[in-house]
Amino acid sequence: MGNVMLQCPRNSASEYFNYKNAFSVVLFTLVDANYNFMFVDAEGQGRISDSGVFTNTELYRKTRSKNLMSS
Repeated sequence: MGNVMLQCPRNSASEYFNYKNAFSVVLFTLVDANYNFMFVDAEGQGRISDSGVFTNTELYRKTRSKNLMSS
């Protein structure tokens, strides 16, 4: 796994500042058994836990509302 250094997003203060003292964005993906991407979200703030990133995705909202098949 590699790291990519980012500049602080405008007006974000410390929202994207992680425990490694760098700014980061979390790339959250869901793939099927054939490695086809089914869902991608690249908005997660680096300071948030994995479960926190998931609960802030459209995928989570759709699974909770049992409306996963709608666009």
